[in-house]
Amino acid sequence: MKDFLKIMLASALGFVIANILLSFVAMLFFFGTMSSFLGSLSTQEKFTLQENSILNLRLTGQVTERTPEEDPFSSMFENEPSTMGLNDIVGAIRKAKNNDNIKGIYFDSRMFSASIATLAEIRQELERFKESGKFIVAYADSYSQAGYYLASVADKIAINPQGMLDIHGLASMPIFYKDALKKLGVDVQIFKVGTYKSAVEPFIQDKMSEANREQVSSYLHDLWGELRDDMAEARGLSSQAIDSLANKVPAMHETDFLLTSRLVDTVLYETEMKNYLRSLLSIEADASIPYASVQDMKSVKTQQLKKTENSIAILYANGNITSGSGATNIQDKFIVDQIEKLRKDDDIKAVVFRVNSGGGSAYASEQIWKAISSLKEEKPVVVSMGDYAASGGYYIS
Repeated sequence: MKDFLKIMLASALGFVIANILLSFVAMLFFFGTMSSFLGSLSTQEKFTLQENSILNLRLTGQVTERTPEEDPFSSMFENEPSTMGLNDIVGAIRKAKNNDNIKGIYFDSRMFSASIATLAEIRQELERFKESGKFIVAYADSYSQAGYYLASVADKIAINPQGMLDIHGLASMPIFYKDALKKLGVDVQIFKVGTYKSAVEPFIQDKMSEANREQVSSYLHDLWGELRDDMAEARGLSSQAIDSLANKVPAMHETDFLLTSRLVDTVLYETEMKNYLRSLLSIEADASIPYASVQDMKSVKTQQLKKTENSIAILYANGNITSGSGATNIQDKFIVDQIEKLRKDDDIKAVVFRVNSGGGSAYASEQIWKAISSLKEEKPVVVSMGDYAASGGYYIS
């Protein structure tokens, strides 16, 4: 009995000591994390735009319609943001155009993902930036098709001597699950309406329908035509030359070919690229280059606009359409409430309705459609479509 009590007491004591140690370690980790977080916040707040600076347009991760709410701890664990918002990128370029401290843009092309509509908006903003007479220089170790599409706006395109360019055109490669579901014994029952409503095809067919092939081929042809023509015009090439490049195998093209084809202007190592930027700023060869990132530009103030009673409001509808009253995605009660506030506000003379949605609930879409219709009876409503305005997204537009 004594031995049993000794073992029990020893186990209990060990458990208590272990918990105390774990709690101590957890507290150290918590305070260390908070200290790092507060330190990063104080660093961000200290940014001041210097004279003779360059906007470092470095796109990384996924470029989405809007910058999501910031995770306060993400900056401690990630060197690069995993998501960037189109609103912040466009805003940074606009500020750079009108700010005398920014002398030009350095497009540092990295691995990133963005829709064609998003790429087109960024490229158009870069073209507007060039109207200021300031320079745009692009550099990459290797260019993706998306990266090169943006880089083609630049006054000078440089690439690493060991780099490559990937231009492959556009394609659609849907996956079909019909046979796999059959082997699993899964029976899919779908009520399909509309010849061109193809979202359910992967579950009921083993290949694209002719109607879907027709519509996909049509919009891919149009999209590629715009991408191709933009790149060709910017580089002084023919559209046929870009088509020929996209049709070549392999798709990755080396620097000698890129130079002779006038797809790039020069071949530089990154250190040489930095020296070239210094020469554009007329600073010493060993001087630090005063960069401003997209994130930095968020804290740069724009010229104060005079308050006016005549305003145009922008209402964002971004994500899946659902029923609810929350601010995430497109929840009907929340959006309808926002629309009603705009309708009743006499200072709002018109509304831009920015839609980026593949659809969702038919019921919720109907509620939003009705609210927009009522608003349109009293004030002009202009729809601006982002990456998607499909199904319910198109209906509310």
